[in-house]
Amino acid sequence: MGDGIEFPLVDYLLGLADLTGELMRVATNSAAGHDNVQIRRETAAQVSNFMSRVTDQCMVLGSRFGSTGNNLGSHRAVLGSSFAEKIETMRTSLEKVQLIVYRYILQD
Repeated sequence: MGDGIEFPLVDYLLGLADLTGELMRVATNSAAGHDNVQIRRETAAQVSNFMSRVTDQCMVLGSRFGSTGNNLGSHRAVLGSSFAEKIETMRTSLEKVQLIVYRYILQD
């Protein structure tokens, strides 16, 4: 074993889904609190791009829960509904950050 910390798969995936909510908070706080408009714009765009990639990958995982070839095993029943709800929240958070980015684009 290495020096890493081991997490149950369910906890890891649900925690990853929660990350996007924190990223939304970072983008929102940056948009409201930084004096430099360029930094606000860049932060929102970077957060949006990263959130989009994470959300897309989680949606791929979510779409595979129903298949028989996944590696979730006994976690499938527990993770299925919880993760589906998290994915919807992730999408909503992403839309909010994208709206911030679009507002900056319209200001130009």
